[in-house]
Amino acid sequence: MTSTPLSPALRTQLVAAARWDAEYGAGLSNHLPMALTALARLGASDERLTAFAQHYTERLPPMPPLEAWPAGDAWRARLGQPRAWPAYRRLWREWIDAEGAADVLAQALPGLMPGVAAAAFHGPIRVAYALAANHADELADALAYWSCRWFECGAADGAGSNADTQAVLATLDLNAELTHDGLIARQMAQAAAHPRFAPAIARWRVDAHITLPRLAMLAAERYAARAEFTVLHLVTSAHALRVLLPWLDAD
Repeated sequence: MTSTPLSPALRTQLVAAARWDAEYGAGLSNHLPMALTALARLGASDERLTAFAQHYTERLPPMPPLEAWPAGDAWRARLGQPRAWPAYRRLWREWIDAEGAADVLAQALPGLMPGVAAAAFHGPIRVAYALAANHADELADALAYWSCRWFECGAADGAGSNADTQAVLATLDLNAELTHDGLIARQMAQAAAHPRFAPAIARWRVDAHITLPRLAMLAAERYAARAEFTVLHLVTSAHALRVLLPWLDAD
């Protein structure tokens, strides 16, 4: 998966974290595996990992039982269906066990990427952190979460007339026109359905070598200036895409 060694303490915590559901409350994403991985990579002690996990799991419901994937169904058949979470967990685990993480990612990521907005980017973010942790079961659960929350909010075809990412984004300042109910994913869905969204995306010329670094820089600048929680997801999602690029077609 990756060359990063997995510490025994982090392995133990990630195994335990698999007992908890992917969401809690009114649709909030479970950040426990990602947070544990980040803490471990920052040098947290075993005791710190344990204490964090104990505190965080107080809010989490238990994981539902695994379900068999319907025989003969293509893996994309239930994308974007939250109730498919238990079945996707089993599907990805069995697929990774059979073919290995690298081959599975090479086959699956091109199909998952159009739904990169899954759960406010938590799908790809969790996959990237699972790769950082070098943990196959967590990778399977991360892919399952991305799959069941897969959401396509629109796509540029790369042939737009405006290469200025910042100019395109400026036309999409829809904050005052959205209903703010606390869930970023719902606000993203509202924005994607707004009449101005599709025309703006159509003008956007996406460059494989420029667009992602530019988005990452804009997100970092915005977060440094205002420390907005929503913008933090743009920072971490840009990083996640950098991690996933080796498994995507460079073209």
